[in-house]
Amino acid sequence: MLKIKPYLLLVLLSVLVSSCSNTSSPTTKASTSSPTEHYNNRLAMLKPHYRIFKPQGDAPYPTVLYFHSGEGGANGYYHDETQAKVSRIVKEGYAIVFVEAFASRGGVCSRCLYPSEAADDVLVSFDWANKQPWIDKSRIALFGNSFGGGTIMDALPKPAVNKPLVSLTKAKAVILKEPFCMEDQGVKGFYLVRVLNSWQDNFTIKLPTLVTQGISDEYYTACKAILDKNITNNAPITVESYQGEDHSLSVSAENDSWNKVFEFLKKHL
Repeated sequence: MLKIKPYLLLVLLSVLVSSCSNTSSPTTKASTSSPTEHYNNRLAMLKPHYRIFKPQGDAPYPTVLYFHSGEGGANGYYHDETQAKVSRIVKEGYAIVFVEAFASRGGVCSRCLYPSEAADDVLVSFDWANKQPWIDKSRIALFGNSFGGGTIMDALPKPAVNKPLVSLTKAKAVILKEPFCMEDQGVKGFYLVRVLNSWQDNFTIKLPTLVTQGISDEYYTACKAILDKNITNNAPITVESYQGEDHSLSVSAENDSWNKVFEFLKKHL
């Protein structure tokens, strides 16, 4: 039987811990900055990657803050389906602020970043939008597709470090299109990081919310658990479920979901 000396065992353990830690996203380390520093750092990271799309007509525009899915990989906008969705919203008369979660972090992959880590993107981007003269501040909605949906969900309950600076209470509507939900996995690498804040915490900001999702979606059960507890807690959430549909909706279900989205936007914006 091979015997390993204690000091060699310690070295091997150290190497293992180091290699596992290095697989984690740089954003997983706990922030020790002040609320103002945190806000400024996050805005400096995001702002160069905002993509602005404006409809025809004169400003100020009703505006949708778009938080993207894992489509397009490290750069969320460069995917045919994502661009088609953006165009669809703009053609209905809404401006879009497209928030690049992955590109703003140097091109990380979708599974290298959790919604809990990106939740402050929603807060900071909403605050930035409220300061733009071409945006109608009384008509701003949050739109999240898949990963982006989970990100918005995590901004609604999160007692963010920049909470004294930013509030989402002035947003008029939330749309969660096939949101990404998971049961809390506990840890990421060797850093203690929640996958979803909303798995444990209820929404403290209760905005009119529309959710579209297939019942056969792999994330449906976890999303339902999160949404049901918030509906019970009087959050104004409407869920449109599609029988036999998975995370990628069929053409007919997709078209129906968009009809529901635009009906909802017209009602609340």
